[in-house]
Amino acid sequence: MNVLVALRLKNIAIIDALELSFDKGFSVFTGETGAGKSILLDSIDALLGGGQPLTIGRLLREGAKSCSVEATFLINDSISQWLEEHSFLIDDEELVLMREWKLRDNRFISRFRLNGEVINKNQILSLRPLLIDFTAQGHAQKISDTQSQLFWLDRYGSNHIKHAILEVQTCWNKWNRLSRELIQLKKDFQVLESQRDEMRNYLADIDSLMLDDPEEDRKLEIEQDRLVHGVRLQEGLSVLFNHLKSSKDSLPTVSDQLAICIEELKAIKALDNSLDSIYNSFFDLSIHVQDLTNSLEKYNFSLESQPEELANIQSRISQIKQLKTRYSLDLPELIKKKNDYIKNIDEENTNELIDKLFESVSLAEKLRDDANQQLSKIRKTVASELEKKLEKCLISLGLKHVRFQVDITSSQPTINGSDNVKFLFSPNPGQPLAPINEIASGGEMSRFLLALKTILSTVDGASTLIFDEIDSGVSGRISTAIAELLRSLSVHRQVFCVTHQPLLAAVADNHFSVFKTIENGCTITKVSHLNHFADRQKEIALLAGGDFTEAKVYAASLLEKKVA
Repeated sequence: MNVLVALRLKNIAIIDALELSFDKGFSVFTGETGAGKSILLDSIDALLGGGQPLTIGRLLREGAKSCSVEATFLINDSISQWLEEHSFLIDDEELVLMREWKLRDNRFISRFRLNGEVINKNQILSLRPLLIDFTAQGHAQKISDTQSQLFWLDRYGSNHIKHAILEVQTCWNKWNRLSRELIQLKKDFQVLESQRDEMRNYLADIDSLMLDDPEEDRKLEIEQDRLVHGVRLQEGLSVLFNHLKSSKDSLPTVSDQLAICIEELKAIKALDNSLDSIYNSFFDLSIHVQDLTNSLEKYNFSLESQPEELANIQSRISQIKQLKTRYSLDLPELIKKKNDYIKNIDEENTNELIDKLFESVSLAEKLRDDANQQLSKIRKTVASELEKKLEKCLISLGLKHVRFQVDITSSQPTINGSDNVKFLFSPNPGQPLAPINEIASGGEMSRFLLALKTILSTVDGASTLIFDEIDSGVSGRISTAIAELLRSLSVHRQVFCVTHQPLLAAVADNHFSVFKTIENGCTITKVSHLNHFADRQKEIALLAGGDFTEAKVYAASLLEKKVA
């Protein structure tokens, strides 16, 4: 099992520097009120992600700019699995957690580290239940929280309930996702319904021009430029034709010149056949020039055959530009919006989607409710078992006529099911069952918490249990019962307890005395591990009433007989 083996504090409240080592079994902290016992527990709580800002402010030692808490734990399988899932390295089967606070600009800046690596608070809070189960003063108020009661019930029945809860969560998540999709689809449909006239008018505008090509306006402008410069283009073509095939000034054309060159080469190659290749090249050149001339003639014909095309192109450019201005969109955006509207304006298709999604939601809701019913059935079985075990444990703690009941009623479905759980309690005969926070006294509440945590310790959870004055409000025989329970609990768990009861202190395996001293004019908390009989006898005598003979004799008898 994992255990807390070391605790180091620096600049915490009235502690300048403190280092403690711990072992398995049952350990108690004793000392006068105000000596600093609660500071130790508050420090551990803050290290594991607890502590409110005011508490953290109280932890910083007067005059210090920073403080820190560090704890070393031995690792068990559950913690090893957690470390692997969160990609932390396992070092020598130990886990070292550290939290440091620094005061900057009147604000506390805090940082967590795990084996030297920075870790965030959410990770710490998920790791915390595997390390320590903390029951401090004021935690009894959590019993009145029905969510906490539900959590404790599920934790006790974890082996039976785990699969059912996962099924409930899976079904609830699917139903919730589909429900949100249906709600959004209906909202979208309503919005579309109010926009359908606008959409139809828009589509009519776009369809009137039969716009489909996002590049059409750019292509039209290119064609417009070509036609606008038609006169200059024809003039240029006339010059080219004059030089290529029919000269107006009686000068030889390119074709004429090439023909002359070809005839002359034909005559001289008869004298030297090495000129054959040059002759052939000139002949090919003549054919190529003729092809170019033919292409220019076709181009010239296209200019002559489209006298009205420029007006048509300019008209379409103007129409497209008007639409772009009206809707403040460019042509690709106009066409995209058209395509989106075509999809959305299909009323029949939208209704069909809503109907199909409604069927899916209905099916998911049935599966959710079936899973909730199955979970409720298991919870009621587990609740019956918890009732019996708690009553038996509470009777051993002196509540002979106690009655306890887990009241499970239906509630609105949530990710945790559809059960509302309430702990009902009756400590005396003839007293009706009532919510435990309304009827239990301080002492009864302390014993209930101890009994609950004892039973919960039999299922998976932290190996280290911390109780802060769990024995408050009880004395005598009840203290003996509490001591016996804590000692039996420490056989399989590491147990820490802050106590003012000599009976509890006497049965502990390890006894730590917390006291204040003055050094250099400053009050400092010290912690002493009492290893010797005489030291423990003296401390227990002080708890029993004072440093006098009868108290010392009583303390010695407790230590010798382990009465508690």
